Amino acid sequence: MASVHVEGWRQTYGPLLPDGYINDEVIAAKVALWEALTANPSPERALQIAERRGAIIGLAFAGPTLPDEAEPKRPLSLHALYVLSAHHGTGVGQQLLEGVLGNQPAELWVAVENPRAQAFYRRNGFDSDGVTRVDEDTPGLPVMRMLR
Repeated sequence: MASVHVEGWRQTYGPLLPDGYINDEVIAAKVALWEALTANPSPERALQIAERRGAIIGLAFAGPTLPDEAEPKRPLSLHALYVLSAHHGTGVGQQLLEGVLGNQPAELWVAVENPRAQAFYRRNGFDSDGVTRVDEDTPGLPVMRMLR
């Protein structure tokens, strides 16, 4: 799952990230994150993975909105949704989104310079509320909040 998360960053945000950003330290942090999430399941969190031929090609994770996220507007957040680019447009992202959120009200943060993802979320009932910030996990990457 960490590999898909990191590769999703590379494929989606590569040119937007500082040179050398994706390094061994970032990869180790993602491995630790996914190990913790899978080792400590909670009924408040939802995790879905998509596989093809035994390999993970996408993942989604939703759960309670973190209290430090710019005055949360919804109690539920989509924290991650990554599908490897070779599988974009196949419906995998839609299945993952529905699997972790269903039709529940939620919020998410998406890169300002990711119009493809923004269009996907709009098709699923999300709209920008005008709030932007720089994502602490990805220095220099402005993100905008979308609500449903």
